[in-house]
Amino acid sequence: MGQSVDLRVLTAEEFGPFRQRNIARYAQELLFARATDTEEHALTEAQGALDEMLPQGADTPRNYLLAAQSGGETVGELWCDTTEPETVFINDFFVYPACRGHGWGNAMLRAVEELAAAQSFEQVVTHVYHTNRIALAMFESAGFTQIGPPKGGNIFLRKRYMRSPFLAYDIKSDPLRTACAVRRGFSDVIGAREASDGIRQYLFSEKIDKRTDCRGAIDSLNLMVTEPQGSPR
Repeated sequence: MGQSVDLRVLTAEEFGPFRQRNIARYAQELLFARATDTEEHALTEAQGALDEMLPQGADTPRNYLLAAQSGGETVGELWCDTTEPETVFINDFFVYPACRGHGWGNAMLRAVEELAAAQSFEQVVTHVYHTNRIALAMFESAGFTQIGPPKGGNIFLRKRYMRSPFLAYDIKSDPLRTACAVRRGFSDVIGAREASDGIRQYLFSEKIDKRTDCRGAIDSLNLMVTEPQGSPR
């Protein structure tokens, strides 16, 4: 099975180093791609890009800055967002240098995939800088495939998940799909998708695990969940 990790939200103290690392990394990519000619300009542009994506820092809606832990040790960091419909986008995937070569990257990726699949997202998307062959091989071995040509030196990849049609589900065993499938007055797919998306956003931000009280999420969104007539028990 290999290594396994638990995901938690970065602390306020961890956000500063995370921010500086991302600015430095993106600045290096800009210099490598010759998108700018000086380190000063690269850092300024990188800082502006990060601040645009995270205008409220770690509290920016639909952005999740996560630490990967195992046995009390933090082995890496992840930055995911759910701003695109049905998609978990991995903006940043970083295994600490001292922890590399021990399977932690694969463990972190599995944790994100499990989280996304458990909450019925349709796909996980990420980008890898074209020179990072180790990361590219890891994603491809996990079933990710390239989307179109590289952009700005980045190779975009995604992995899709099969979804069940909207049927009746037991609220206790699968409350997320139940909310989508049996919402009162269910008459169009758009409304159900919006309801389901709202619940997923709540779950992703409220607790980063699969033990979240989904019924509480449903109630908090004022969704009227009932069992449809004639549904199998």
